Amino acid sequence: MKDGPKDECMVYAKNGVVDLGKLAAGGALVDAFRPYSADLAPPPNALNVDFDPDAECPRFKSFLQEVFPMQGDKAELLMKFAGYTLLRHCGYGRAAVLLGSGANGKSTFVNTLFHILGRPNTLELHINDLAVEFNIPLLQHKLLATIDDLSMMKPSACSALKKCIDGELVTARVKYGGPISFFPTVKFIMMLNQSPMLPAAQFQSLLKRILIIEFPHCFTASYRDPDLLGKLKAEAPGIFLLMLGGAIALMKDGGFE
Repeated sequence: MKDGPKDECMVYAKNGVVDLGKLAAGGALVDAFRPYSADLAPPPNALNVDFDPDAECPRFKSFLQEVFPMQGDKAELLMKFAGYTLLRHCGYGRAAVLLGSGANGKSTFVNTLFHILGRPNTLELHINDLAVEFNIPLLQHKLLATIDDLSMMKPSACSALKKCIDGELVTARVKYGGPISFFPTVKFIMMLNQSPMLPAAQFQSLLKRILIIEFPHCFTASYRDPDLLGKLKAEAPGIFLLMLGGAIALMKDGGFE
């Protein structure tokens, strides 16, 4: 477990700061929030969501039940990882693999997270982007990156991915500039249709670092709601509260195990 410096447990919403450390210690939700003021300005990478202690998200909760019927443990793990993306450290050392083919809710969930976290905090990658030194600085200060394919992963990409998942100091070179070093804050979600075919050594080294969450159902066209993503975005403040709850559970449990 890593508690980290105090700032790593601060979550910067659009309208103020939430202190996860206070919440994990049992503090009340409203007491852990400070609105922005002349003495507390919002950072440029604040989340794209307001903190509202009374917000609800009934459609999102229904969505989780549809994706994971009678599998509340999977929904709980998914929201725990969603909460992990709010923390500005990688001390729990896990990435998530969302596994399943077809229209099963993976993209809807991830797009909802991207909306809440905001574009300055998110990134979409191909795995071998991590094999290019000039791409590594793009990860600095990010909270979430998605990868949609692990096939043909280069050894250097695998090494960079493991270092980022573990939160180790990484050093790379800025294009047309000099070297920089930083501790990653980015979490990775890999969206895969099937289990990756990787060399045994790569697979074993990654396996202990990933949470595999299977999305088992394919929703037929007649069942799909074309307006679902818009409805979930409208519930962003309520979903944000669930993410905060996931982060608090993670901190109290000391990890995902």
